[in-house]
Amino acid sequence: MIQWAVSVVSQIRLFLMPFVDSGYGLIYDRELNLTWLKDANYAKTVGRSPNGGMTWYEAMSWVAGLGYCGVRGWRLPSAFNLDGSGPCIGDNCTNNELGRLLTTAKDVSAVNFPDPFSTIYWTATEASDEFVYGFKLAGLKQGKVEKAADTPVNVFVFLAWPVHDGDVAAEIEKRLSTAVFRSLALMFFRFHRSVSDKAVAAIKIDDGVETPVWTCIPQRQ
Repeated sequence: MIQWAVSVVSQIRLFLMPFVDSGYGLIYDRELNLTWLKDANYAKTVGRSPNGGMTWYEAMSWVAGLGYCGVRGWRLPSAFNLDGSGPCIGDNCTNNELGRLLTTAKDVSAVNFPDPFSTIYWTATEASDEFVYGFKLAGLKQGKVEKAADTPVNVFVFLAWPVHDGDVAAEIEKRLSTAVFRSLALMFFRFHRSVSDKAVAAIKIDDGVETPVWTCIPQRQ
């Protein structure tokens, strides 16, 4: 009986709050098990380009190499509908990953949100060798755009909004726990044992990513 009640409460929470601010600058879709960066123009924030704009090829490369709080494996959102059909073409394309985020995540808010009338987000879904699906914020309109679209000569700015499968905040917390343990172990060996430089280097924390895990702060806004 208790388990049934807990299950019902969990389902109600999922229905009422499918998206949550999971901290670390992340938004978590509990129903689809997806994590989005809270920063809607992270490429601009980290200086990838002055306005965050890039071609599709650049966006794919940047997202593939992105390390956020020590976590890699980010991607561009899919243009396909959530049931695998489509992709949707035209206005009000709300049944894909990005459309769902923009229309359902009412309890959490993105930061650095761009001008909706001049912004198109890249998707990972190719339409042909030369074209890919883009998602225009104004009208939630999805359609085909050239992969090599060069933002300086276009009316629109083409941005990338990284998404990651799974609960990234949980992974960050796991890595933070490991990092703290390794730091304590390193301090112990340094102060209580005489170890060689090679041994110290073997347990040194170095994830080799642009935003190391130990710099992440679990703030919710």
